[in-house]
Amino acid sequence: MLDNCFYILFNKIINSFFALLVALVILTITSSPISLAQKSRATYKNLINLPIESRVPGGLSLIPVSSIYKPEVLFSNKKVTVFDYANSELGYDFCKKSSSKENCWVALVAIPIETIDKPKVIELEVFKTNINNPASKVKERISFTIEPGQYAIQKFDLPRSTNYTQKEIKTIRRDLREIGKAFRNWTTPDEYPIWELSTPVPKGIVTSPYGNSRMYNNDGVYRFHKGFDIAHPQGTPIKSVGRGVVVLSENLFLNGNTVIVDHGYGLLSLYAHMDEISANVGNIVTNEDTIGTVGTTGRSTGNHLHLGISLNSVTINPELFIPELSSWR
Repeated sequence: MLDNCFYILFNKIINSFFALLVALVILTITSSPISLAQKSRATYKNLINLPIESRVPGGLSLIPVSSIYKPEVLFSNKKVTVFDYANSELGYDFCKKSSSKENCWVALVAIPIETIDKPKVIELEVFKTNINNPASKVKERISFTIEPGQYAIQKFDLPRSTNYTQKEIKTIRRDLREIGKAFRNWTTPDEYPIWELSTPVPKGIVTSPYGNSRMYNNDGVYRFHKGFDIAHPQGTPIKSVGRGVVVLSENLFLNGNTVIVDHGYGLLSLYAHMDEISANVGNIVTNEDTIGTVGTTGRSTGNHLHLGISLNSVTINPELFIPELSSWR
C-alpha cells in the first residue's frame, strides 16, 4: 500500500515537471526576438512601419509589384527599398495581382526634390526571377506620375559671405562626399519592428520645414532646404528618432556638429548644427538615447536642430516618416 502511494506521488511529480518544462519552452519561444521566419505574412504589416505616401518632389511613392520571388527595383540606376506586403490588411487591396500564384511586394520610391518644376513621369526598372529559369531575370518597367511641389521661399542674412575660399570649397566637397557615403549605407536589421520613428526633441518652433527654397545674403542663388528645422534653447537633448547604428559623427563645415544614424533598408536620419555630440560611429542607439544637444554650429542663424531623412540616398520630407512633426507647424 505504501509503495503504491509513493508510485502515485512520483508520477504526479514527473507530470508536473514535464508540464513546467513545456510551459518554459513555450514562454522562451514567444518571448524571443521577432524574426521574419517566425512571422506569417499575415502579420508582416506589424513588423514594417510604412511611411505616408506623397507623390510630389521630396515625397515618396508606394508602388505595388506582383512577383513570386522578391523583385529587384531600380530608380535612376539606384536600389529601391522593397518589402513583402502580401496577406496583410492592406496587401490585397493595395496590390493588383496579375496571378493568384504571385506574391505582393511594395517598392518605396523616394522622389528627389529637384523634380519640382512640372508634372513628371517616374519610371522604374523591375527585375523578377524567371520561374522557368531561376538563374535569369525578367525585366519589366513600371511608371507613375508625380505632381509639382509647392514650397515657400525664404531669404536669410548670414554674418559672413557665401563666397567661400578655395580651401573652404574643398572642405565642403569633402563633407558632401562623407554624407553621401553614409547615405549609401544599406543594412538589414535583425530586430523587428523597424522604422518606428518618433520626434528627436520636444515640440518646438518650426523655423523652416522641408522643401523651402532659400537664398542667402541676396546672392541670387536658390537652394532647396532638405531638412526640418526645430528651434530650441542651446543644450536641449537630441535623441535618435529610432533604433539604428551611428555611421557618421563629426564636425562638418556647413552642417556643424553632425550625426547620421542608419535605421536599415536604406533609411537614415541626419542631425545637424548640434552644440555637442554624444554618440560615436558604431554605437547602437534607440529613441531613448541622447546623441547630442541643440546648438548653432556650422552655417546657422540660431540654435536649432536640422533633422534630415534619407531613403535610398534621396533626402525627403521627414514628416512622411514622423507625422507628428506636421502638427508642429
